Amino acid sequence: MALIFEPLTFDRSFYSMRRELDRMLRDLYEAASRGGAAGDAADGDDPVDQAAASFSPRMDVVETESEIVIKLDTPGVPKENITVEVHDRVLTIAGEANVDGEKVDGTVHVRERYAGKFERQMALPPAADTDAIKAASVDGVLTVTVPKKAEVAEKRQIAVE
Repeated sequence: MALIFEPLTFDRSFYSMRRELDRMLRDLYEAASRGGAAGDAADGDDPVDQAAASFSPRMDVVETESEIVIKLDTPGVPKENITVEVHDRVLTIAGEANVDGEKVDGTVHVRERYAGKFERQMALPPAADTDAIKAASVDGVLTVTVPKKAEVAEKRQIAVE
């Protein structure tokens, strides 16, 4: 008895499924690279709508001996639309960006400008002076300065009696 091996063949549905999967992954990557949230749909399942629904502005955090400086890219976001709050040593920066606020009647071929709400949170160290935090928005960059307290309780050993 001879075994007959047929060459492995794939029908067109497999290739069609693979192309669709590749397209979805490419759209997801592009939305993420623009700062969009992949799971947040605006009006539908269109990746362009998803990317525009919310975004996460890029953030730099630099700590020196005297302060922590946080910078967020917020181009086109008016300072009236930005809130900076601190509660239990958690700094929350939130805001909303609008893109012209109008619907387009034609076909949108490229939409890379951010739109929607954003929120970034950051735990502050015990040395942070939360009563002296300052924030300023200049040229599309929000700068939050968190000074450090001069004295921080150092770790010490307690004698057991």
